[in-house]
Amino acid sequence: MRKVKFKVVKQKNRVSAIVNGKSKYAIKYIPNQNVYAPENTMGIFVFTTRYAAEDWMYDWIRILRSYPHLIVIRVLPIGKGQTVRLVSSNISSEGLDRYYNQLNHFSTFAPEYTMVYPGVHVID
Repeated sequence: MRKVKFKVVKQKNRVSAIVNGKSKYAIKYIPNQNVYAPENTMGIFVFTTRYAAEDWMYDWIRILRSYPHLIVIRVLPIGKGQTVRLVSSNISSEGLDRYYNQLNHFSTFAPEYTMVYPGVHVID
């Protein structure tokens, strides 16, 4: 049985909290739909606990004071999950391109209690 995971998204457009809605990496998380990670990426980042998702969300809001309102949604993982140690420290589309193409880029540690999956089923 798949265990519920948690995703932080922008409330207004339901796109991942850290990506620009116009980015090729932007995924819209619509209830009762399956969504899949863009090709050649590590997958969809989710938190394993609601507490970890909310903790990260509140930290993110404090860092970017004028950031749009964020919410935590529930998702069910699709496929085999992986724990990721390092992620791109530049979350712009160009920064992610450089990261995935292994060009000159900077990495940082992934947030605690996160995993990546090829896809998720959006519950709410």
